[in-house]
Amino acid sequence: MSTTDKPIISADSHIAEPPNCYLDYIEPGFKDRAPHIEVHPKYGDVFVIDGLDQPIPMGLIAAAGKKPSELTASGVSFDELPRSSWDATHRVADQETDGISAEIIYPTVGMMLCNHPEADYHDPMYDPLWEAAVDMDMPLSFHILTSKADQLKAQRGPKINSFLGIMRGCQDILGTFVFGGVFERHPELKVVCAEADAGWVPHFIYRMDHAYGCHRYWMKAPPLEKMPSEYFLNNIYLTFQDDWTAFKHRNEMNPQRLMWANDFPHSDSTWPWSQGILEEHTQDMSQQEKDWILHDNVSQCYNLPI
Repeated sequence: MSTTDKPIISADSHIAEPPNCYLDYIEPGFKDRAPHIEVHPKYGDVFVIDGLDQPIPMGLIAAAGKKPSELTASGVSFDELPRSSWDATHRVADQETDGISAEIIYPTVGMMLCNHPEADYHDPMYDPLWEAAVDMDMPLSFHILTSKADQLKAQRGPKINSFLGIMRGCQDILGTFVFGGVFERHPELKVVCAEADAGWVPHFIYRMDHAYGCHRYWMKAPPLEKMPSEYFLNNIYLTFQDDWTAFKHRNEMNPQRLMWANDFPHSDSTWPWSQGILEEHTQDMSQQEKDWILHDNVSQCYNLPI
């Protein structure tokens, strides 16, 4: 049985913004503070964002297809990146070699702009924004590494230990939307949790229900009409790449809210091996489940004309 006869959609891909991206297209009043490339003595070409201390090196933002031993964050210039990471005419060909027919494209440098301080998202001040998103049928996306709570430099122990925590910022935001009553006030709101995997969801929703059932009174949690897991499973979509636990435990969450992605061209991408990975991880799935996760869910979430 084929993986799916429908066009495969990547629910999370990225552009490696070219050096002129923000300088040429930002509002004139912000041009002197626009993200721009500088040469760093250690990292080579880096994007610098006004107000943020950590520059963004080029090494990992377009490293799809490289061997793990070849990955490095240092000493890479923008000119060394594959043209398909930012040029659409080259990108289509590279994605077609991976069996991808369409994609939702996120920024790379632009995600870091989300690290500026903000209020908690359950604050009623945001309600007009959430209602506008519902009226426009526009999903909201929260991607890993867009919160100070999931930065690679904030770990205990060896640096690689930080990699295990980069989804926690998204988890905190999702919990805020659920426990803060955002989905209760806006039941049609769609939220996408991007690139934070999904295999953790069965335990996470159990833990949410346990907390609400046992501890909501002394913790003074706002009252909810439904259990937290019901809001999570109805309103939240999750993207993942080669998270085999998400494929395996799909029926312990909501398989109609799972969206596969290849994360091209980042270093965590499954490109150009996606088809082999999908064949292995979907072999025990029904055709309906494959269609949901590889095409239907993202098409429905974003109202794609595919």
